[in-house]
Amino acid sequence: MRPNPDLYASKYVLWNSDPIKAFDGWLNGKELKQDSMTTYRHMWAVFVRWLAFNGLTLATLKDVRIREFIEKAQYREHSESPHAKHPGYTGRSLYPYHLLKLIEAAYDFFNGLPDAPAGADNPAQLVLLQSIATGRNRPPSFFSQSDQDKIVRLIREGKKDEAGQQMTDEPDGSAASRMFVRDSALIGVLLGGGLKLSEALALTISSINPDGSVQVPFSPKTRGGDKHGEAGPGMFGRTIRLEPFAHQAMSRWLAIRTQHVQTKEAWLFTSRTPDIRLDVSNANRRIRWMLDQAGVPYGEHARGSAQTLRNCFAANLFLKGTGDDDIQTIMGWADILSVGRFALHLPGEYKQGMPSRHDPAAFQAMSAN
Repeated sequence: MRPNPDLYASKYVLWNSDPIKAFDGWLNGKELKQDSMTTYRHMWAVFVRWLAFNGLTLATLKDVRIREFIEKAQYREHSESPHAKHPGYTGRSLYPYHLLKLIEAAYDFFNGLPDAPAGADNPAQLVLLQSIATGRNRPPSFFSQSDQDKIVRLIREGKKDEAGQQMTDEPDGSAASRMFVRDSALIGVLLGGGLKLSEALALTISSINPDGSVQVPFSPKTRGGDKHGEAGPGMFGRTIRLEPFAHQAMSRWLAIRTQHVQTKEAWLFTSRTPDIRLDVSNANRRIRWMLDQAGVPYGEHARGSAQTLRNCFAANLFLKGTGDDDIQTIMGWADILSVGRFALHLPGEYKQGMPSRHDPAAFQAMSAN
């Protein structure tokens, strides 16, 4: 059971009068490893020293100032770490991104306290939503609905080989046919299940349930990376129900994959050698080949086509009107704030079921104040 935050952290006014002590109390209420807590305390102290140097408080900070803090690397001047002061070190790292995410999470907490002013801004969130170049916060890419239809059609109907035979009609035939069935199932769990490529490649035969759902193996990176818990290798993090087209593709691949294995713990997606797991580079190459076969111009998505497929799955959840909490759970996002950040970048065709709180126009008006 997660411990409650320290009472000192439960008063908005105390966050402004003693942000170090309040933050410490809030952090104590989280299930984090000790080394992570030490790192977060150091990062927060850098931020608080910068606030004090500029005569600011948490209540008076605006996004334009925190933009300077991040973009102009002003945090270096207030850090006691020799690494942070190195002129090239933090620019090549994700430190600014993680620092901004930490500040965003803290604001999200204390702005929700009973004595917090109504409608208080989260300046770190405003900067993140505006896609400030913090080393990682790149806008997500998407395929159009028509391109998704082409991909689904290829998976369902198959591709004719040089002899004019449907590749999916003879799953026990050529190596090309087997690879096509495998690749269809792989794209299925990305576009029709929203898994990360790393999660898909970590699946075993036992990860697939008869009802078409997938038990996604637990990954520390999926759930925050530093939370305490007993979950580890072989433990399942969340269960995802595949879209019908993805379930069909998975069923075809399982019929082939299970013929020559003795254990359900065998890797689901393998190379031409049955016992060797498909690696990331080959998986990306095969995904790009499948997109080409579907007639989808991957162009700008060539380096991130697997992530683009996952983004499309998430976008379709918004299109269906899925609730924020459910989207967070299904996608395996570590915090609810990720839902709002993602929603801002949705193309217009996905916004029919999106709540007004995710409307980019409303955000632009808020950030202009």
